[in-house]
Amino acid sequence: MKTIIIGASHSGITAALTIRQLDPEHEVVLIDQRTEKELGFISNGINLLFNGIIDELGQATTKASEITASGVELLTRIEVTKIDNQKKKISMQYVEDEENPFTMTYDKLIVATGTSPWIVARDFPGVDNIYSYKSIEESYRVLEAIENSQTIAIIGTGYIGMELADSLKHSGKKVYLLDGIQELLFRYFDQEMVQNLRERVNDSEIELVPFDQMTDYKIVKKHIEAVKLSNRELPVDMVIFPDSIYTNVELLENIVTLNIDNTVADDAACRTSDPDIFAIGDIVPIIYPHHGTQIFMPLVNRAVRMGRAAAMNICGEPVNGDLVHKTSATFVFDQFLGSAGLTEEESPLFGFQAVGFRETFPLKTKFSKNQTYVDAKIVYEKATLKVLGFQLVSDEFMADDLNVAATLLSEKVDLRQLAVHNFTFMPQYTAPFHYLNDLAFKALIKERKK
Repeated sequence: MKTIIIGASHSGITAALTIRQLDPEHEVVLIDQRTEKELGFISNGINLLFNGIIDELGQATTKASEITASGVELLTRIEVTKIDNQKKKISMQYVEDEENPFTMTYDKLIVATGTSPWIVARDFPGVDNIYSYKSIEESYRVLEAIENSQTIAIIGTGYIGMELADSLKHSGKKVYLLDGIQELLFRYFDQEMVQNLRERVNDSEIELVPFDQMTDYKIVKKHIEAVKLSNRELPVDMVIFPDSIYTNVELLENIVTLNIDNTVADDAACRTSDPDIFAIGDIVPIIYPHHGTQIFMPLVNRAVRMGRAAAMNICGEPVNGDLVHKTSATFVFDQFLGSAGLTEEESPLFGFQAVGFRETFPLKTKFSKNQTYVDAKIVYEKATLKVLGFQLVSDEFMADDLNVAATLLSEKVDLRQLAVHNFTFMPQYTAPFHYLNDLAFKALIKERKK
């Protein structure tokens, strides 16, 4: 059996290693256009560097030796130009040598081509001080530009934009943070849950600017000199669009079924409309089963799990990848923010009549002298009381609790079940009821009073 994987992304690398672990006799070829030093780059490597977690950007990549040691055949600086699914063959060429194309056959094909920045090239061709970053090469350019700039505009308040602003808040530079829709971390949190974050940003050295005030850019000789607002201009040395990306699906056009948003239609096993071609990672949307609504939302944690799921299915260990629930978190401005499932604001878009309930709970027992708290919200369907989502905000690191919340969503619990769900009780460490128990129970009481 031979599997070719196009794209040494997080999901592609995971799929390659998983296949080799499950079946050491399985031939795996992993192909990527980039050099060996750029593979598996963590796109927020800049923030890891600024925060002292790594010493240089190369530490945020996957070493080629880790891939090849598993028995994977790694081909870099190679561009795949065509997929012939009838003959189960791909055509490709070396990036430095387009005159000598060659082909390779496969039994199974995994496409993990991911996403690329788009707004810079599309809307600002030739402008020399506007940036996006996803690859290590782009990140090096952004780092150099930041070092040589005193005024920086970040456009977008998704995770990447917020994390970059947080990394620069003590840099001594003037940083403007502009939000395209006036909502922080939109699609991940209801705005009531990020009000405290907004206050923390406003109390910092970062200037949060409502995007509806923005009218245009002042561009002189292919250089942005200022961001124009309705009432003033913001002089800038550089502009960063950290969140603007598109799916790399050109190879699959007219080969497999694509969705209207240019993502790939997958089944639960990560198979496309061609059963021998699998698509994984950012090119596959999240799909909510209530009425099949889909949403494009790149998430590394989801990508690597799809890579493992596709590999397991290829190796005869059938499993369904989780195409449904989005789980994500960040820690910015000294605050943990985690979200799993749907928000109350977006639920109607997916066919749910949803209700939200929010309350603040202590995280330690009544015996603790230094109490800490979590601001928790549960989102549920009004008619069935089925839980649709959770949001957790705290000064404490809450990743374990968020993982519990995600598991509860997968189990399709309702308020009643969650109110009595079993959690460990240790008097010196935990209360008899976990706060998620009480969150569901209090939401149930609220429903009974209506």
